[in-house]
Amino acid sequence: TLGGRSPDVRQREARVDSAGPVRFEVMGEPVFYTGFIQNISHGGLFVHSFTMPPLGQHVAVRFRVPYSEEDVELEVRVVWHRLEEAGGHPESVGFGAAFVSLPAAVEEAINRKINEGGAPADFFA
Repeated sequence: TLGGRSPDVRQREARVDSAGPVRFEVMGEPVFYTGFIQNISHGGLFVHSFTMPPLGQHVAVRFRVPYSEEDVELEVRVVWHRLEEAGGHPESVGFGAAFVSLPAAVEEAINRKINEGGAPADFFA
């Protein structure tokens, strides 16, 4: 069951499963949290975390994109929460977020990785 997910919010873009760390903070707050990116597309990402920023909240996320040795920091907007463990998997708890803006180089790297496919652990390689 997806809590807080409106019926019109669906995964519209091709995405790639990933298994990389992410650091995030609610805009304007001095505290940061960590989680793991479970999947990503050029439209947004799913963050496995037991910390749930409010729906509609703008959040700064920091992670390493494919083919890069440096982290990027991007602004996202929280669009849905998954509050329960799907199929008994605790890693399914977290939130979906849409990119507010996505630099062309980051979008190209994500799309390249989607087209290549590969194992989730390969996303950040």
